[in-house]
Order: sequence, then structure tokens, then C-alpha cells
Amino acid sequence: MNGYVPEFLKDRFPVRPIGHLHVFLSDGAEDNIFPREIGRKNAAFLKKKEQK
Repeated sequence: MNGYVPEFLKDRFPVRPIGHLHVFLSDGAEDNIFPREIGRKNAAFLKKKEQK
């Protein structure tokens, strides 16, 4: 499954800590829909939430 966290959601809705969850996040170099930069942003966003 592919996806991303839109910027407006990050600012508009609070997200609870996710440190208790196991998350697998990947991206692909040949993905025509979601570029790798979106995967990197998602990973950074989730890591920040994991630490809270």
C-alpha cells in the first residue's frame, strides 16, 4: 500500500504518540505516483511522533 501524510493533516490534526506501534515504511525508486521524497518525509514525520 502506498500513501503519504499531506501537509495540511500534519498541521490540522493532532497525532498521538506511536512508539507502541510497529510500522513498516518503504518506497521505491520506480514508483510513478509517490516519489522517494514523500517516503522520506513520511519517515521523518513518524519518527518525530514515535519520540513523543
